[in-house]
Amino acid sequence: MKRIVLIVVFAALLIFLAGCKKNVEEEVSESIAESFMEDSGNGDMDMGGTVVVKNEDGSEVSYGSTQWPTSDLVKDVPVCKSGLITGTVDSEEYSTIYMEEVKEKDALEYLRELKQKFSHNSYEVEADDIISYGGENSNGIAVVIYYDISSESISISVSKVTE
Repeated sequence: MKRIVLIVVFAALLIFLAGCKKNVEEEVSESIAESFMEDSGNGDMDMGGTVVVKNEDGSEVSYGSTQWPTSDLVKDVPVCKSGLITGTVDSEEYSTIYMEEVKEKDALEYLRELKQKFSHNSYEVEADDIISYGGENSNGIAVVIYYDISSESISISVSKVTE
């Protein structure tokens, strides 16, 4: 299991660091990683712009997309229209969206939207240059947002509420 996690993290880093054009080294790296995952018997991996890990139970986790996630889990979460999505982790159990270039006024407006939809069991913390908010909605979905004012970066995590 540790090997799989390491490979997935390594692959995600490759995607984040890679440019738009694929070169021979990237193709070879992807081929090796895909072969290793398939040979390990722990799932299938398809590496392209996004790394998708298919688990033995048929569930999937995708890493690295620069598009807003499309899983059913995030359907209740408003899309943050400001900024640039730099990466995502997405599955039916949890999703995280990483964004940069999000201006403070836009982040605060997005936070207001989240507060309206995720107001149960909520908290808010402001410390130094960080704003954090977490809350749940009536459909059993929890959201946590961290906004770093100085770097204009935001992380939005979504998961199912566990009892």
